[in-house]
Amino acid sequence: VGVCNTLAINNASEESDIDLFIVAQKGRLFFVRFLTVALFGLLGVRRHGHKIARRFCLSFYVDETALDLEKIQNSEADIYLPYWIFTMKPIYGLETYEKFAHENLWIRKYYGRTLPLRQDFWRNGVLKFFGGVKELLWRGSLGDFVEKKLRATQMARHKRNLASLPSEASIVVSEHMLKFHNVDRRKDIAERFERRLGELL
Repeated sequence: VGVCNTLAINNASEESDIDLFIVAQKGRLFFVRFLTVALFGLLGVRRHGHKIARRFCLSFYVDETALDLEKIQNSEADIYLPYWIFTMKPIYGLETYEKFAHENLWIRKYYGRTLPLRQDFWRNGVLKFFGGVKELLWRGSLGDFVEKKLRATQMARHKRNLASLPSEASIVVSEHMLKFHNVDRRKDIAERFERRLGELL
């Protein structure tokens, strides 16, 4: 789990939400999405509708086979994606974060260095214990069955919603990635960057 966007770069305002990037085990992407949305909804801290400030935005999930995010880069001029990766603040899952850093070595093209491996992780023994128990319970055929049902339901719903989305939306719904950004400014940022660079040169 990582915090990204405005809070990650200490630029959040009173009206800002809290953006999370969540990595699931292979074969549990839709299950993790369902659990987090349900839990954050029950706690009343999930962003939805006009309820945005200080709530969690659950809009970007991948499983451990889709950690290389260069595949979703719009172009070489898409400078925001490597910046987003570089400024993310991981808060849980050291081993997964190390894999994520290794899979995204390509950001060296932009920064001359890779993600820092020395990060302050939240270490909570109780949370790790209950997480381990939960993973054991859902690791076998029961978990596979639930994942399959949730995947079919969620993919059908999201595909129905695609037609009503604006042109600037960036939506990915696949077996390994769930990305729900109704407004994706990366193309605009890339165009402005290239235009400004051309002026300077």
